[in-house]
Amino acid sequence: MDFLIFAGFLSLGGLYFIVLNQTKNRLNLFLNNYSEISDRQALNAYKALVRYCMYHALVGIGAALGVFILSAFSIITLGSRVSFGFPLMIWIAYSGKNSSNLEKKAQSLPCANRQFESQYQRITEAWKKKALPDF
Repeated sequence: MDFLIFAGFLSLGGLYFIVLNQTKNRLNLFLNNYSEISDRQALNAYKALVRYCMYHALVGIGAALGVFILSAFSIITLGSRVSFGFPLMIWIAYSGKNSSNLEKKAQSLPCANRQFESQYQRITEAWKKKALPDF
């Protein structure tokens, strides 16, 4: 039983790590290529980035929720033993901060004109407030 729980933590932690690093890499690539939303290509790249981040966030949330559930299960079944999940949950909370800073940079780029700015703001609001993209 201990091995299965440990394997579950390892799998979920690995999934979260992969999702987080892919998202950070995609954010960095976008921010290196675009310092402002100046044309249709930049806006389309932003849309693609936001879709990618939103879908990956759902997977990351699922992995983090899985770690939490597995932690509770391990405490119930293993009694007073220390759960592997608590250090993993602390790492998940801490590691998401850097990605959040990159997201904030991408969400605050200047726009070249009002048409792009209104679309950019609508996409950004969807990113901040919705689970799935609607653009």
